[in-house]
Amino acid sequence: MKSKTLPKMKAIPEASLPLYNEEYVAQLQRFFGLELASKTADNGSLPTENREERDSSAAAAIADDLTSNSNQACRVHDKDRETTYFSLKQRKAPEVEKCDGERDREEGPTDGVGPDPPDRYRVHSRFWYAIFSFGALLGDDTFYYFIFCFSVANLSWWVTRRLLMVWGFCMFIGQACKEILRWPRPREPPVVQLESRYNKEYGMPSTHAVVGTLMPFTLLISTWNHYEYPHLLGFVLACNWTLLVCCSRLYRGMHFILDLIAGVTLTALLMALIWPWLDSLDHFLLTHPYAPVIIVVVTILLIVFYPALDGVGASRNDTVSILATMGGGLCAFWCNHRSGLVPDAHAPLGGTIDWPDLPTAGIMLVRYAIYTVIASIIFFGLKFLIKRMMQVFFGIQVNRETKRWLRVQLSYGYVPHGFTMLVMYSMGPRLCTWLGLDLN
Repeated sequence: MKSKTLPKMKAIPEASLPLYNEEYVAQLQRFFGLELASKTADNGSLPTENREERDSSAAAAIADDLTSNSNQACRVHDKDRETTYFSLKQRKAPEVEKCDGERDREEGPTDGVGPDPPDRYRVHSRFWYAIFSFGALLGDDTFYYFIFCFSVANLSWWVTRRLLMVWGFCMFIGQACKEILRWPRPREPPVVQLESRYNKEYGMPSTHAVVGTLMPFTLLISTWNHYEYPHLLGFVLACNWTLLVCCSRLYRGMHFILDLIAGVTLTALLMALIWPWLDSLDHFLLTHPYAPVIIVVVTILLIVFYPALDGVGASRNDTVSILATMGGGLCAFWCNHRSGLVPDAHAPLGGTIDWPDLPTAGIMLVRYAIYTVIASIIFFGLKFLIKRMMQVFFGIQVNRETKRWLRVQLSYGYVPHGFTMLVMYSMGPRLCTWLGLDLN
């Protein structure tokens, strides 16, 4: 099929950006004991002294392959570095045949990814592998599931509301920037990619760096003047949290150094922009009679007008989940306030933050388990119910292809996440009080 030449924008070559270099990422991985496993016919591995030569030759082979490819549509990385969302949005060209790499980028994330081949890479230090795997977890969906259950169950609701607002605002901007800039991630080789599922999203800026910055520093700033604890220790822990998440993205081969710097810088600027308005915004969302309607309408409009090419963006599924989670949680706090269950509506409760004793730790664990069970039942039950209803009443099978449709993302993504937060944050406090599990 005859390919159509894409409109050219100002190129962004790696040579002009010293921190946008795949070899730096590969060198850091090798320093911490992670490298690609290249086999030979004799003993299955290359000697140590040939690793540098192997990496450079592999990178050169990839570059030659991209240069010799005559189909411009399949040059995913070169195309992305020379083209932005705005220039592609203006293109009114018929659909051209795409290579596998580009097709995967546009289809968005899937429900699951198969395991990596065991001989694809070598881990020489299990310690660093475990440390950086934990660091990557601090910016993943599993961590969101933990922090938003644990915070409302055992931490300050004043802090939780601010955490929701800052997280939703910063993550939406970060995800949208990915679709606008369309800068790719490091390639393998020379980099080892331990989370290849993220290849369906672009890399600039790193949203792991965004959440790895906003989470600890939102907790720190929100409690700084209202709770007594070692502030210097809190600041050191927050910096180490951010540093660990950022280094984990390099170790796992999913970002350039420039992506991480951009993510941290963007988060700092956005937090400085929104923070002076948080108290007024929190009061409005708790007290205004139409606050839930405003929250739902605004979040849905942000999803509808999300800057994805042709309405399809690999990061929009995550954005739907983020906005729905934020919206559902804020609506739940509005409901609790109307029922008189928000004691810190006008000011934080204050107090001293100490390590809990054994009975208190047990109560905290039980409370967290209750919130988690409620969230799991509601979320997976709604997912199953909506999937069956769409199949029976509308004839729509929820699969990899239909998840790209906006109506499926809203019904199968927005509704379960938003309703789960609404029910969990509303029912959880009442159930814990009924069971006598209130924290003193």
